[in-house]
Amino acid sequence: MGTKRRQTFGVALLGLLLGAALGLLAGWVAWPARYDSVTPDLLAADYQTEYASLIAADYARTTNLDLARNRLARLGPAAITLPDLSLIHISEPTRPY
Repeated sequence: MGTKRRQTFGVALLGLLLGAALGLLAGWVAWPARYDSVTPDLLAADYQTEYASLIAADYARTTNLDLARNRLARLGPAAITLPDLSLIHISEPTRPY
């Protein structure tokens, strides 16, 4: 009886591993999730704050104000209500001389 139980356990374990492998293959290779037309205003508040800080960092590097304003405008009305926006530090860009 011990051999039969061990064989059943082995088949069940093999089936579980094979199912997990096929599920990962299907989800990651055959039919992966696709995200199209995702705009920054759809992000969670924490990610919107991160997006705004990345814009500030890029502005500090490039000093392109129009580009920074256009990128911030993509946040929509949320750009005004970002809770941590006042914590974003924009320093003077460093220029190599």
